[in-house]
Amino acid sequence: MSKRRTRYRYDWVMSDDCRRQSWQRATFLDWMTTHYSGSEHPPTPEEVVKAAKRKTSSIHSLFEWDVNKAAHQSWLAEAGYYLRHLLVVKIDVNTNVEVGPPVRAFIPLKRGRYGRVGREDYRKAQRVANMPSLKQTVLERAHADFLAFLDRYKAYSEFMNSFDPVIRAYEKVSQKKNAS
Repeated sequence: MSKRRTRYRYDWVMSDDCRRQSWQRATFLDWMTTHYSGSEHPPTPEEVVKAAKRKTSSIHSLFEWDVNKAAHQSWLAEAGYYLRHLLVVKIDVNTNVEVGPPVRAFIPLKRGRYGRVGREDYRKAQRVANMPSLKQTVLERAHADFLAFLDRYKAYSEFMNSFDPVIRAYEKVSQKKNAS
C-alpha cells in the first residue's frame, strides 16, 4: 500500500481589520509574497523600512519620506494617544472625595489616517453617553473592535486553548441576541 502524500499551499492575505487602504494592503502583500514567500520568519520592521527606503522598491510609496511630515504625523499620533487616555474624576466638593471611578474625558468617534482623530471627532464622554445616536456609534465601533479581537485570537486558539471560553461565550450570546 502506497502512502499518499498530501500537499498544501499557503498564501498570505491581509486581515480585514488592517486599517490601510486597499492599494496599500495589496502593495505590501505583493512585496511580502515576492520577497519572503517560503521564509520561516517574517522580516523585522527594520528590514521592511530598509527595503522601502530604496526609491525603486514597490513598497516605497507606503511610507512618508519627508522627515518633517513624518515627524509631524508621529507627533499628532502621540498627542491623540494622550487625549484618548485622559480621564475625568468626579469629586464631592464638601468631602473632597472621588465619587465613582474615573471615566474617559473624550471619546473619539472617528479615526482618520494613521489613527488621527480630528478636533470635531472628539466628544465629551458625558455628551456621548447622553446622545443615543453617538452612543450607538461608539457601541458599533466597540463591537467591530471586539469582533476583530475574536478573529485574531480564533486563529491562535488552534494552538492555545486559552481564548476558547471567551470565543464560545461570545458566540453563545450572539446566537441568543440574533434569535430574539
